[in-house]
Amino acid sequence: MRLTTATVIIAVMAVCGFAIAQPQSTWGLADIQDRLAQHAQRACIYPIGGWAIINCSNSAAAQSAELNAWSRYVIQCGDDSYLATGDASTDEADSSDGWLPSGAWLEFMTTSTVRYISCLNKNADSDCRILECQ
Repeated sequence: MRLTTATVIIAVMAVCGFAIAQPQSTWGLADIQDRLAQHAQRACIYPIGGWAIINCSNSAAAQSAELNAWSRYVIQCGDDSYLATGDASTDEADSSDGWLPSGAWLEFMTTSTVRYISCLNKNADSDCRILECQ
């Protein structure tokens, strides 16, 4: 009886452990360095020099230049705009992506591989402006 109970308990624990165990890459918030976490939580400090412009339109998506890895950015667009992040070849914004209402700000971070942002205006030709936080 004791051997059967112990066997059942071990089997249940093994199944539960197998169901819970996942590689770290499957979690949305992977462990990041303490310094980067602190940088991400504080208010954005805007550098001297102003905003960079991404010339979006309502007919074709436009892509930013390569952004700095592991940095925070703020983006604001003059028209409602679809936005997509990615690498140099997989970030073209389209109507399937999320969108940012005209005049709203979006704060985002880059990674070692996600270093571009793309925009496509919904209504009219306009531009998006981007600023790196310091």
